[in-house]
Amino acid sequence: MKAVDAFEEKEVNKVMSFYMLTVHRDYTWRGLGTKLVEFSVARGIEEGCHNAIVCISNKFSYRIFVRLGFEARHFFDLLPHREEWGLDIPALQGNTSICAMTKRLP
Repeated sequence: MKAVDAFEEKEVNKVMSFYMLTVHRDYTWRGLGTKLVEFSVARGIEEGCHNAIVCISNKFSYRIFVRLGFEARHFFDLLPHREEWGLDIPALQGNTSICAMTKRLP
């Protein structure tokens, strides 16, 4: 798997990382995921972060992050590893890849 260096750009000394942002299924399609990401990015900027990084394993989350200016840096396909890792492909509900994404913060 290819590494993604969130510090590779000039003058990037502090990076924020997203981990497990989620919206309960009873509250989906209300813009809450987008608001969570926007709030988190604003907080990262307040804290002096220069870059943001996230690993996405959900196609809906991927669309939110793209819409908010994140750039896909690397895709990792899970399908070739399903036997070795014992993945339950139907349980993944069509989400069979992981994407590393970054965004330069102002």
